[in-house]
Amino acid sequence: MQLIGVNVSPPTICKRGCTLAIMNRFQTVRDAKEPLVRRIVRQAHQDGVPLSDAERDMMYLSETDWTLPNMMAVRQNFDQNYDQDEYESKIGQIIQRIRNQPQGCLGRAP
Repeated sequence: MQLIGVNVSPPTICKRGCTLAIMNRFQTVRDAKEPLVRRIVRQAHQDGVPLSDAERDMMYLSETDWTLPNMMAVRQNFDQNYDQDEYESKIGQIIQRIRNQPQGCLGRAP
């Protein structure tokens, strides 16, 4: 079984000065994606930025690894009803707000 992730021990300080917690090894791509998607969705909610089901589901898109079982339908709906550049900007701004927080590490809950 391939493990995804890196063990970091002891905790280190990142470029922005935040403390990086010890990272877990993830057994699957899904295990690695879930906390990131949850953190982005939580930040969007805190910021009052609505995310549709399609926008949330698109965060699971992968050409080569695990993705949602209905991703083809999600992607078709997204391609027909959303602007890719606007979506990427929206998600990027949410991630930037997470990174700018004092605890600022993407996978860490506030």
